[in-house]
Amino acid sequence: MNGRIASAGIAVVMLALAGLALAGPPLVCFPFETNGQPSLPWGGVAWHESSPSYDTTKLTGDTVSLLGNDVSVIARMETLRRAGIYAAKDQEAGAELLAALKSRVKNGGDRKTVAYALFDLGYYADTYRQAS
Repeated sequence: MNGRIASAGIAVVMLALAGLALAGPPLVCFPFETNGQPSLPWGGVAWHESSPSYDTTKLTGDTVSLLGNDVSVIARMETLRRAGIYAAKDQEAGAELLAALKSRVKNGGDRKTVAYALFDLGYYADTYRQAS
């Protein structure tokens, strides 16, 4: 009986500590390697080191222009991760980008374009939420 209680206690402690092992919100804190594909400008190597000179009024245009159908999913994820971090610092730019991504879904196109637009919208929305 004591062995079961001890085992249960250890399991509870391990589960409680597992949450502490995360460095932060997973969509934000873990950058992706784009293998040379372009992305939004970045300031350093750390996940939170956005470029202090980046003009967030260009966030929507810059981001949407980097999300063509020829861009790999990993490069899209990194671009949207960076956009979410910039948007958390400039909520007006973040809302503008969200509206543009919604518009891409609404305007449709072929199946591949719509699939990418849905992915981009969902990934950005949750990244923005985690970054804010």
